[in-house]
Formats: sequence, structure tokens, C-alpha cells
Amino acid sequence: MIDVAHLPDLVPLVLGKPFTFRGRSPEVGFDCLGLVLWVYEQLGRPILGVEEPDNYPEEWWNLRPQLFIDGIRKHATYLPRVISVRPGDILCFSFGAPVVTHVGVVIQGDHFLHSFMGRGVMYSRMSQAYWRGQLCGLARLLKET
Repeated sequence: MIDVAHLPDLVPLVLGKPFTFRGRSPEVGFDCLGLVLWVYEQLGRPILGVEEPDNYPEEWWNLRPQLFIDGIRKHATYLPRVISVRPGDILCFSFGAPVVTHVGVVIQGDHFLHSFMGRGVMYSRMSQAYWRGQLCGLARLLKET
């Protein structure tokens, strides 16, 4: 069983780490998707089947979150309207695009962890107008216990 009560313990391990394209560890930094994958690995629930070809063009980095969400839909509940969140939910943001271009993971309450280009790993609140305005859905991989 996954204990989401340990999610807050992960925050100090990664907060302030640099944004690194395709980064998936505290040692090198994270992009938004790499951080979500790392969090789930730490919970003992690695998200499998997220493969990228070696020649994945860096210019397409903003499509990675959408491809990830598309890839996990068979394992997750996807909710296009966010009414309430639970720890472990994967938040999806669009920044005006017709696709998901950014993801983060809910830690507790309306606080979420994400890695943002130019800022690195951040701890933000969904209630902030900026993030609330970009939110376009969530993916729920963990069942309520």
C-alpha cells in the first residue's frame, strides 16, 4: 500500500533543485514530468511505460506532459474539471495551449510540487490565481484508502 502521508517528507529533498530537461533525479534536477515520475517512485509506485526515444527533440519538450497523460489514461482516472484534489493527484496545466504542457503532484491540501522552467522545483498553491487559471484537469492514479 502506498502511504501518501509521506509526500510532505519528499519536499525538502527536491525543493530548489534546478529545472533540467529530461531530469529525473535530485542529483541532476528535474523537468515537470521527471519530478512526477520521481515522486511516484519514492512512493513505491513507479509509473511504468513512460518511454522516450533518445532522439526526442528538445523543441517538443512542452508536448511531453500531454503524451504522459495520454499514456497513463488506461491506468488513471482523468478529470477535466478539478473540484477537489487528494494527495498524489497529478495536476495538469495548459498555459493557453490546447494540450497539457505542465504537470505537478498534489502534496497536501492545495499545495503541489512541480518543476518549472527558469525556477526549478517549486512548492505552489492551486489557490493562487496564476495556477488556478492554467489548471485544465488532473489524473488520479491512487485510489482512496
